Amino acid sequence: MAAAEHGIRVEPERKSLLSQHTEKHFTAGEIVRDIIIGVSDGLTVPFALAAGLSGANATSSIVLTAGIAEVAAGAISMGLGGYLAAKSENDNYLSGL
Repeated sequence: MAAAEHGIRVEPERKSLLSQHTEKHFTAGEIVRDIIIGVSDGLTVPFALAAGLSGANATSSIVLTAGIAEVAAGAISMGLGGYLAAKSENDNYLSGL
């Protein structure tokens, strides 16, 4: 509500500053959500895979190769999942449901 509606007197120079002020809000909520989910998945699964292979007495080259392969496969999987989710949401929005 405006200051005048509450009976508060505002000096002219402050009124000018208040009328020029625009609030900037964070609008990238979906992007941040996807990044958080991707990072948590991207860190958890390779660690679990490496821990499992280490526990099975696999050589370090096998653990490293499996970790890199999992990171690549996980990136592809998460990318396709994000794309399909966004495409489905867009299709749903366009259909008017």
